[in-house]
Amino acid sequence: TIVIDTTPNWQRVNISSGVDALILDYENGVLPTKNREYLLVINNATGTTKTLTLPTVSFVKNGITYNFTNTAGGVPIDKGRSIEVNVIFFFINATTCNIRTQITQFI
Repeated sequence: TIVIDTTPNWQRVNISSGVDALILDYENGVLPTKNREYLLVINNATGTTKTLTLPTVSFVKNGITYNFTNTAGGVPIDKGRSIEVNVIFFFINATTCNIRTQITQFI
């Protein structure tokens, strides 16, 4: 589980052990209350491929409904490789935010 913290503009996570299925934990993270772009770099330093599963179920935190507009459900992170997870928080109004996720594999 990777807890999202949008306090800084970006976050780097090094995966060196653990299960092969990774999830992004937005509900327990620090989320913005206005439009924001955030970058998460995940490095797979293990000897196996990991799979990042993107959340799809909306949730409410501090009176704001966060909705996901993902285009993919799961993304592989090959052993010894990294991915960039670019997250855009787009507020429709004061109580509704759409979260758009774009993922790029490092070459």
